[in-house]
Amino acid sequence: MKTNFLRFVAVLLLTISGVAISAQAAAPASAEALRASAEAALTAKDTNAFTTLFNHQGVANLTNGFEERVFVKLNRFFHDFPTNTLRTAVRLEPMPEDMETENTINGVRFRPNLTPLGIMSCRITTRSDGTNVSWGVTMPYGEMGGQFGFIGTITEKVYVPKHKENIYSVAVTAGMAFAPVGYAGTCVYVQNGTTITNSFHGHRQTHKIYSGDELKACTVQADVSDLTNSAPVTLQVYQAAYDGAAYTNILVFSGHTTATNSTISFIPTP
Repeated sequence: MKTNFLRFVAVLLLTISGVAISAQAAAPASAEALRASAEAALTAKDTNAFTTLFNHQGVANLTNGFEERVFVKLNRFFHDFPTNTLRTAVRLEPMPEDMETENTINGVRFRPNLTPLGIMSCRITTRSDGTNVSWGVTMPYGEMGGQFGFIGTITEKVYVPKHKENIYSVAVTAGMAFAPVGYAGTCVYVQNGTTITNSFHGHRQTHKIYSGDELKACTVQADVSDLTNSAPVTLQVYQAAYDGAAYTNILVFSGHTTATNSTISFIPTP
């Protein structure tokens, strides 16, 4: 299955990149003020006011960025339902425990331009021909110097890869339909000739992205004393390999804990 590269990494990174603007309105002074401003702008169908809530400091003039796609879809929704009454819901939510705030892919480091504090869920719903239709987006927000806004991404070149790197997506899930199960994991990968060990832990789900020459190993250990009566912990590894034109996302491993084994290990075959 062909997978757009930016879409593939945006799921796990704070990759909100947009077109830099020359002037920025005064930013909200609290998370609640940011939420209220977003709700007011969406209720009024005011995309210009919504735009001012994105922090562009340090963000490169990238085309095809996340912010640009948000506004294309939002403007289309307003255009399709110009006179409809809209129901707007904007909520503040905590940052997911597995949210990546910084990563390096193909020699480019991605990092947020604000201190991440949480995510904001925005949804607009209306009725059309007896059917509910909606538009929605979830975005990370943050703060710096007492100013709050939607996070932008700063990019910087940190090395020149010798070739297009492989991109590995590691997904761990535990107790999704049951009580959450704790776990700890370690993945070892090679990036720009350097072997890197990344450790993580979670209670329900974790997603990681590694970019480099190879993923050498991943191990996950369930933190439970009674495996018989616990939901299994599942480890899945995907490789997004570059074939010269696009990235192809391929499942290369899937395993889970059992009643007799609390550890899952992935070690690629040479």
